[in-house]
Amino acid sequence: MPINNQYDSVCEKNLIKITIFSIDSYITKPDLILDETYSKFRKANINQATVIRVFGSTDDVLFPKI
Repeated sequence: MPINNQYDSVCEKNLIKITIFSIDSYITKPDLILDETYSKFRKANINQATVIRVFGSTDDVLFPKI
């Protein structure tokens, strides 16, 4: 199967390496500015939002030092 080199080169330019140290989550009330507060699927208000936090570091792949 041939490889699309143009697609591969575009993808490689957008890669970023992240070393994850910790991941945690918690439930809180939705932020009125950032979160949806109404579910069209359930046709009800959303009272809780899950927050997932990822802590880590990135390499200089995306933002190389000049």
